[in-house]
Amino acid sequence: MLPELEYYLNDTAKDYSKEEIAKLSEMVSDDDKKRIMEYVCGFVETYHIIPVEKMYSIITEEYGESWTEEQFWAGCCLISTDKEVKRTALFGSEYAAYGGEKQGRSKKALLIHASLVQVDIEFFEQMITAQSDKPYKVLPKEHITAMYHYGCDYSSSNILNEENRKLYDFLIQSGFDRGNVVDAVDDAYIVMRNCNEDIIECMRDTVNHLYLADPDDAFLCGLYREIADMRNCASQPFNRGYSPAETEKMKNESGRDWESGYAEALTPAQIIESYNIMKSKGEMLRDAFAFDALFSLEMLSGFLQ
Repeated sequence: MLPELEYYLNDTAKDYSKEEIAKLSEMVSDDDKKRIMEYVCGFVETYHIIPVEKMYSIITEEYGESWTEEQFWAGCCLISTDKEVKRTALFGSEYAAYGGEKQGRSKKALLIHASLVQVDIEFFEQMITAQSDKPYKVLPKEHITAMYHYGCDYSSSNILNEENRKLYDFLIQSGFDRGNVVDAVDDAYIVMRNCNEDIIECMRDTVNHLYLADPDDAFLCGLYREIADMRNCASQPFNRGYSPAETEKMKNESGRDWESGYAEALTPAQIIESYNIMKSKGEMLRDAFAFDALFSLEMLSGFLQ
């Protein structure tokens, strides 16, 4: 590998001179640069953290691309300062991401989801620890393309695939408007695949998306079943592309102490009770915000008089 390419890629704050851009541009065409950008954005949405070398090996060995390593890294360097790419993807190393040297950390270049570094550095550390010996699942190229469209192409942001189709069908069959269903499924799928919410909390948000004021118990139990099943079957960045169900199976077979995010089934009574508690917490929080807003408005009125 050309030493200057590794330097460019690890220096996430670098601004390239015209001469540097020209040198890199000689190595990769505009069309190839665009395709590399699509791979980069798709991979970072799929895995959140992945070594650039691993991404390159998957793209060339599994997807049949013929770029040399130098061409691929030159393309990565050229897109690394693009404002649309930087909104989602950052190139660097664990050293660069932490802002200082960490003992025992690898300094190999990583592709990192921007949210992990810019917003949630604690979760970034948790992911590195939890993933330390997990393998990467090679997903179909079509999955990477779909995740690129989600992360970078808002005209194609709605994702319907084998992982969330059952939830979509359940809501459509329950009689809800397709537009609201698509939005609800899209949001539920993203938060569940990223393990960002409890299933009951996701249920509450989904009910709100559907503008359903008072769901009956049978609907809530069905909704829990479909969201839990979607979470257990969805490929997750936290599990390096494997679903919680797949990771749980590997965990049991290997005896390794992996976190999987697998959701155990709840009884109907537990579902209803948990949902009502979550709903009441949401209403209490909303009321608290409303009180604060009213109090602030009264204070402001007093100052203006």
